[in-house]
Amino acid sequence: MANSKRRAHNKSRMGCKNCKARKIKCDEKKPSCSNCTRRQVDCDFCVVGTPQPGVSPTGLNITDLELLHNYTTTTYLTLSESPVIREFYRNTVVQVGFDCDYIMRALGWPRKSEDTLFLQENAGFPDWVYLLRGTKGFIELAGVPTSGPLAPLFAHSVARFMVREGPEAADSSGHAALAELEEIMAQRPLEDEALRGVYLLAIAELKKSFGQAEACAGRYEMADAFVWVFLMAEDFLPLLRTPTREAVSIFAFFCVLLKKLEGHWWMQGWGGHLIAHAYNLLDDEGRLWIHWAVEEIGWVPPSATGRL
Repeated sequence: MANSKRRAHNKSRMGCKNCKARKIKCDEKKPSCSNCTRRQVDCDFCVVGTPQPGVSPTGLNITDLELLHNYTTTTYLTLSESPVIREFYRNTVVQVGFDCDYIMRALGWPRKSEDTLFLQENAGFPDWVYLLRGTKGFIELAGVPTSGPLAPLFAHSVARFMVREGPEAADSSGHAALAELEEIMAQRPLEDEALRGVYLLAIAELKKSFGQAEACAGRYEMADAFVWVFLMAEDFLPLLRTPTREAVSIFAFFCVLLKKLEGHWWMQGWGGHLIAHAYNLLDDEGRLWIHWAVEEIGWVPPSATGRL
């Protein structure tokens, strides 16, 4: 033993914590020293050089900022004639978007190329036609909100509804045509007699909407037209999914109200798109029923197939 020599090694203070704790030499291999690898334990060399997670610097998206600036300085003015509702869109809607990030995520989610608001060939009526069904049920259950960020919007809608329920315009341009359609619906045989009341109610409510459109002239708003959709949500709108010839014909008259909203850039084209779809679904008799609506919108019918 006297002749045996200890192996020389260079001392180092750079070994891993496991080797230091066991007081053995660490070969300092990375990302794991040999001792830790052999013992199958985590070596702190794996951690030392690893960047720690943190908040990555985010550059400003100038395009997004420009769009938001344009919306809060210009676009909001085009969304309503009411100063209160304009302020709602300028301030409250933006704040709700910031508070509820899922709204922003939904708006920013990539759309498929075919996922458009306009009609596709052989498609049904667009989904937004049916969206008010759930809203009507919620309001009937919980009542009209009188507080919270959405209260001004509901209050404005209620005020416009009360105007609609007032004296109707006696000589509305649509009343005579609607009266003819009403007579047809009252007399024609139906497979389901229970639907007659649904059709007649839809026409009666359309008369009120046309009367309001005449009375409001240039102050006609989206809420004025879509209150009819709201009122018809539960019983009438499902008949457009079937669809029935009577329901499609009545809906064609609603398209005239959409045409009256084309002073708003975001409603341009809708009246023509929807009445074209209605026309294509109807047979020759049904097309005669909506002759006035087609002419009022100014849409020129092409040849069509797939008639009811």
